[in-house]
Amino acid sequence: MPLMNRRHLLVGGGLVAVGAAGAAAFGFSRTGSMADYIAAVVAERAPLGPRLDLLDLVRYATLAPSGHNVQP
Repeated sequence: MPLMNRRHLLVGGGLVAVGAAGAAAFGFSRTGSMADYIAAVVAERAPLGPRLDLLDLVRYATLAPSGHNVQP
């Protein structure tokens, strides 16, 4: 079994660094703008309509604080 030499270590470390940078860039590319965030918050906190749906009740239940002050 051959031992790892300095060149293998540097090449492997470089590949790991490039992979991590690519994953970070991909994650940031999927991040929306602040306007998108504000629109999503406004939609989540919209008041209940005259006709209640199960999804509306679940949406409001997720906005309520929990007993241990830990948000879901």
